[in-house]
Amino acid sequence: MSYRKFLRNLLILLVAWFAIDRVGADLMSAAHERTTYSKARKIREITSCVDADVVLLGTSRCQYHYVPSILSDSLHMTVYNAGIDASNNIYSQYAALSCILRYHTPKMVCLDTGESEFGAGDAHDYDPLNVFAPYYGLFSTLDSLFRRAGQAPLYSLSHLYRYHTKAELTLGGLVLRADTLEEHGFYPLFTPATPPEPVAAPVLAVDSLKLDCFRRFIALCREHDIMLILAISPSLTQLPPDFYAPIREVAAAYDVPLFDYDTSGLFADQPELFCDATHLTGDGARRFTSHFAHDLIH
Repeated sequence: MSYRKFLRNLLILLVAWFAIDRVGADLMSAAHERTTYSKARKIREITSCVDADVVLLGTSRCQYHYVPSILSDSLHMTVYNAGIDASNNIYSQYAALSCILRYHTPKMVCLDTGESEFGAGDAHDYDPLNVFAPYYGLFSTLDSLFRRAGQAPLYSLSHLYRYHTKAELTLGGLVLRADTLEEHGFYPLFTPATPPEPVAAPVLAVDSLKLDCFRRFIALCREHDIMLILAISPSLTQLPPDFYAPIREVAAAYDVPLFDYDTSGLFADQPELFCDATHLTGDGARRFTSHFAHDLIH
């Protein structure tokens, strides 16, 4: 094969790849905007239309534990649960808050925190951010996090690759109905036939990068004059009293209110309120939210 023919074939392949990538990305973008898949819907809302007075942020323990209507009735403010299932750590919460602040400033942010905000993980700590990949290039904070994660080159090269996370669920959501039990970002969990058993506390090392992001999260709230509340929702994990010491130290240093319902053992004697050792059922979430709302206003 001549050098000229090789270059011609290479150019044809590059043009074909570029066309397939862009057309595929356009199709997936349309699917992302129309799907009923719950996580894609929530990311869509977080990046464009959350306008509540109170925004709840956190991982699955936020999404499944805080009922917006109960908080709204007690606080007399609108509430949206922006908790993201399997978001794993503070990087995702910082990204979500940064996206919301591009178009709306809530009066209050409640961060459901825990060991994920300081516990050392592994090379996959940034993977939960991939659900935000469809918005790469639109939010500078997201872009900086993707650069730190090493994903930026891939997302710059391929627009279609930005939709790789749970693509099958996004497409499946085009033919499935939306979850009718969803309430302003809250999703109730089922009650198991047999109550779960308590579990032992994990052994954690402190991750200084996560704690630094935790501090930047607090600073971001202060920069926008947002009242920040920290909460650790209950679980059936058997914890020593000093388990959340890193969070307590950061909260004390910045004078941020912290409500710890985990080491205090709230509902520890009522396993029937839990779906598993770390998540409340729908009934448990309603009882917990009422308890939390009472503490907030007293």
